[in-house]
Amino acid sequence: MNERFFLLDEKRQEQILNAGYKGFAQNTYAKTSMSMVAEEAGISKSLLFHYFVNKKEFYLYLYERALAQVKETLPEKNNVEERELFEVLKEHMQKKWELLKENPFLFQFMNRSYYETDETLQKELHDIMNQYMTAPISQLMQCAKHMGKRQDKDEIIHVLLYMAEGFAFANNEKIQKNPVEAMKEFERLLDYVKKLYDEE
Repeated sequence: MNERFFLLDEKRQEQILNAGYKGFAQNTYAKTSMSMVAEEAGISKSLLFHYFVNKKEFYLYLYERALAQVKETLPEKNNVEERELFEVLKEHMQKKWELLKENPFLFQFMNRSYYETDETLQKELHDIMNQYMTAPISQLMQCAKHMGKRQDKDEIIHVLLYMAEGFAFANNEKIQKNPVEAMKEFERLLDYVKKLYDEE
């Protein structure tokens, strides 16, 4: 990767990266060309190759950046130990949706990359995912001590994470257009799950 990319102003960088997220979110890796991305970004293909050596490098950069951005939405470790799990998850989702407003195709890109089958990407995607994806679970586990002596703490955390990710993906458009209403809907679902949990 050419470090000159980071010399561009932030708005220009975001324009190029969001074009990449959009292109790879709407098509598989194999069917997405750098020409398509360059056209969406409003730059020449040669300039895009000037910043990124090839399509694979660009894709992997987008993937690692996406996971890093999501990780940054997690609350600080010292801010979860004395808090209730469901409240921490609400805060996490609010921050993720703020991120979605800035990068509207980021979650779609992440979802498609999860199912990407291109063999030239598999090892790198796996390595990057392992580096970042343990963080949400480990962070939420800091709240688990407030969950009593239940034996299914891990399962509950996984269910909540899957529910949150699924809601964000299914309501992408609503989150962008009316994030307040989307958050209210998610909180209603979360409160319902919490009620079921408390009743057991």
